[in-house]
Amino acid sequence: MNRPFKSPSPTLNFGQIRRDTAAVTKKILLSRGDGGPIAPELMHIPHRGIHAHIRTIQEGSQYELTATISPPWPNGRMYTSFSIKTGVKRAPTARIRVVANVEARVTTSPRRFVIPLGGDQVERSARVHWSTGSDRRVVEATATDPRLAVRIEESDGYQSVIVSAPKGYRPPGRRVAVTLRTDDGEIPIFSVPVQFKQPRRSGRSASSSRRSSRSPPQKKCDTDGDKVQSASGFKSP
Repeated sequence: MNRPFKSPSPTLNFGQIRRDTAAVTKKILLSRGDGGPIAPELMHIPHRGIHAHIRTIQEGSQYELTATISPPWPNGRMYTSFSIKTGVKRAPTARIRVVANVEARVTTSPRRFVIPLGGDQVERSARVHWSTGSDRRVVEATATDPRLAVRIEESDGYQSVIVSAPKGYRPPGRRVAVTLRTDDGEIPIFSVPVQFKQPRRSGRSASSSRRSSRSPPQKKCDTDGDKVQSASGFKSP
C-alpha cells in the first residue's frame, strides 16, 4: 500500500478545552509505514493559532510531532488539518488532522431549526445563550434563503431568534442556515442550521399502507392456465 506512516490518518486530538485556556500542546509519534524510510518535514501551516515542530527519535523510522493550539478559539468544535512532507516518493505528503472540543462562546437552544415541508405557515424559535459573564447581543439575523423570514425577540433578559416559513415552503437544492451577527469581537458571526422534515401522514393513510405491505402476494392464471406470481406486496410510497 506504500503508506508513509503506520497510522493511516495521524490525528492530534486535544480533547476538551475551556474557553479561557491560553494554549494546549499535544504530541504524537510518526512511525514508519510500509512505504520505506520516512523523513517528515513541516510545510506551511495556514491556520492561525496552530504551531508545530518535528523531533527525530530514530532516523528514517520514528519522529515526534508536537503541536500547540491557542486562541482565537472557534465557537465550539475545532476540526481542521495541515499537511507535512513525508520523505516517501510514492506518497510525498500526508495530512495531519487537528481535533478539539472547545467550549462554545455562544449557542442556541435548540441548536437547529426543524421545519416541516409543504404544510401550513410555521414558526420555529431558538433562544440565544452566551457563555458565563458575557453581556453580548445578537444585532442582526438573516436566512440564506430569503423566503424564510427571521426576526429577533427579547424576553426576560434573553434573546430568541424566530424563523417563519411560508405555506407550502420547499427548500432550495442547497443547505439553508440562519446567520446571526453579534456585537462580540470574538465571535462576530455564527450560523444556526435549518433542517427540514417530511410531514407526518394521517393515521388512516399510515394504517392502510401497513395493511397493504402485509398483504400476501396474489396469484393469477394466465391464458394458458399457468400460475403467475403478482407484484403486489411492496410497500406503498
